[in-house]
Amino acid sequence: MKIENKKDNHIKINNFILRVILVFLCGINFSCSSFKTVEDNKETLYLTKENINLLDGVYLNNAEIKGFTTDCFWGKIYTNKEYESVYELVYEQKKPYFIKLKALNEKQIQITIYVDNKFLKSFVLKGKLKNGYFEQSRRIYIIPMVIFNMYHNSKFRIGKLKNENVITDYNEKSFAHYVFEFKNNSQNLLNIEHIKLKNDTIK
Repeated sequence: MKIENKKDNHIKINNFILRVILVFLCGINFSCSSFKTVEDNKETLYLTKENINLLDGVYLNNAEIKGFTTDCFWGKIYTNKEYESVYELVYEQKKPYFIKLKALNEKQIQITIYVDNKFLKSFVLKGKLKNGYFEQSRRIYIIPMVIFNMYHNSKFRIGKLKNENVITDYNEKSFAHYVFEFKNNSQNLLNIEHIKLKNDTIK
């Protein structure tokens, strides 16, 4: 009887894992992040290979809009230390949060982030020009476990406004499955405007 119980438990676990995999495969097929249904801002300049450097400059990050997850960080994931720093300094102490953009080419943008006038992070955002925006390559990851599973699919893009500022859009499809609970963490952060500084020097 004990041997049969072990076999039954093993079969149940395998069936559970298979169900989880099927759920996330369906999520990949039917829940991809996209800007197809998002109306493009009519005040943006159409970015091309020839004028991609219009994005260059230092911008005051719009701190009035907060992401619900740690993934909305100009296309990069926060570390826990970075997240705590940004949340405490920017959202609680109201310290300035600057973003420096430097177009390396039509497929790469150097992004440098300063919080309270101190360097926090620098990275290269990879993507391509699409519909007049610089759109980050899609980010997908899956965390499959017995008691916890997660599916994440997101896109981020940057546009240049006629008033010299930049605008960002973020679209995320994210689902988490616990043993007895399913959460939809999907979100949209659209038409977020960031003001360009007249002087590119961060003080």
